[in-house]
Amino acid sequence: NRVSAAISAEVKDDIIRRIRDARELLPFLLALSKEERKALNDIGQQGLIYTLDTVDGMNQFPETIPATFDKEEFIKDVVLLDNLDDIMDEVMSFYVALKDTYNQAGSEAMKSAGKVYDYLKKGEDENVSLREVVAKIGKRFEGQGKKKPPVNPI
Repeated sequence: NRVSAAISAEVKDDIIRRIRDARELLPFLLALSKEERKALNDIGQQGLIYTLDTVDGMNQFPETIPATFDKEEFIKDVVLLDNLDDIMDEVMSFYVALKDTYNQAGSEAMKSAGKVYDYLKKGEDENVSLREVVAKIGKRFEGQGKKKPPVNPI
């Protein structure tokens, strides 16, 4: 096994609590619909650099910006974006490691589960009580048999 670890209930609860605490520190976080996400300007690393560069330009040449433009709100947005980018870097790194570990542990567990299922099926002949358990486990495989080739009408 590449992953041989355990998480105690206390540690799991502590992690979940800390994640919720972090969410509470950011009460303005949104949950956009698919349509709302599609309507947004795409922001990536280049978009962040672009916005930071425009703030620099605005600060160097403030006379070119109309008085009707809300400079303070723009700067507030860009600072928020920059801070969220730093947070997202940490969260994404954590998420990738968590997801990779989850997938590896899941793959290992599925391989072992297959072996256990095979052992249970073999024991079913000698122990009738296993039939119900094997039937329940076997439901996972319903409809996964070999597909029959389509009949070609001539």
